[in-house]
Amino acid sequence: INYMKKRCSMINFKAENVLIIYKWTSIEALEYSKVIIEYLLGLKLISKFYVESIDKFNYLNTKDKEIIFEYSQKVNSIIDLVIVIGGDGTILWANHIFGNEEKPSFLTFNLGTIGYLAYYDVKDYKKIFEELFINDCKVI
Repeated sequence: INYMKKRCSMINFKAENVLIIYKWTSIEALEYSKVIIEYLLGLKLISKFYVESIDKFNYLNTKDKEIIFEYSQKVNSIIDLVIVIGGDGTILWANHIFGNEEKPSFLTFNLGTIGYLAYYDVKDYKKIFEELFINDCKVI
């Protein structure tokens, strides 16, 4: 029995400032973070990415254009989308850093086995971003 049905929404989702949170102890999560940032840069839809530690992402910044910034809670109010790559604990951490402030949209990718909160499989990232940013009909 399929209790969850896909519904189509005609929302127009825009994200200029994206925070990437990944599971710190996972090399796979770090690598997927890099791949996802590079993929989204190729789509030319996002102008700034924030990461908790910039040293592993600095190669993406050039003299002409800085697009990767180190995250601090001072920028919480401008974050449009939080992309979480990991498991439920990583999602809870990402939620926690916003405290009682209004939270932006969260897009969660699962690297683990169960993932109660991490809805999407990280291997499907291209399909998910195409639905979110490109297709007229969004699956919610």
